[in-house]
Amino acid sequence: MAKKKKKSKYEQTYKKERRRIQSFLRSARKRGYLFKEDVLPKIPKTITEASVRRLKKLTPKELYKKAEYVSEETYGEIVSASKGRQLERKKSAEKAKRTRENKTSDDSFFARVIISNWYASLEVLRDGQAYEILKSWMDKILDTYGNQKTAEMLQEGASRGLILTWEVVYKYDYATIYMNEMLDYLPFDNVQYEGETLTKEEFNRKLTEELEKYEDWSEPI
Repeated sequence: MAKKKKKSKYEQTYKKERRRIQSFLRSARKRGYLFKEDVLPKIPKTITEASVRRLKKLTPKELYKKAEYVSEETYGEIVSASKGRQLERKKSAEKAKRTRENKTSDDSFFARVIISNWYASLEVLRDGQAYEILKSWMDKILDTYGNQKTAEMLQEGASRGLILTWEVVYKYDYATIYMNEMLDYLPFDNVQYEGETLTKEEFNRKLTEELEKYEDWSEPI
């Protein structure tokens, strides 16, 4: 039996980046974003460092620049992706405000229940590849923002389809998309983190870098 050829580090990284982009596109399309079919480059015959760099440049921010948006909020009219992001954030802010105004139960109890349910859902899937990174991510969010803001993020994210599913916990690339998208619904602008004042984007990047140690590179391409 022929021995299976070991994949190079470029091929491994390329696979990770390609799946990250595919996961992002699936999530964004469900929310109303429109992308051309060629937004994700075809796999080259030979994967090189340049191939990997090309995919790494396709961050969510860059991909949104290549998209358009249509939903109930636009009354069926196709608008720019930047307008779509504004509409999403506005709707989330309005819903969060209504939730705060209409809620009659104690805030701290309400927050604890939502957070406890999230951890319980994660625990059921503790054998997943991304279990540790998701748990550490949530621990960091709680330590930085507290129960109330974290609970609002989870509630609003869930209402937009961000659910802790089997795929999210068992596949690292799905977990990465889940975390990045969920932070869009965290009600804050800037934050003090480890002595620095960070924007949401800077905090997300720093946190992702810290959690990279949990990534499993042994998965075959």
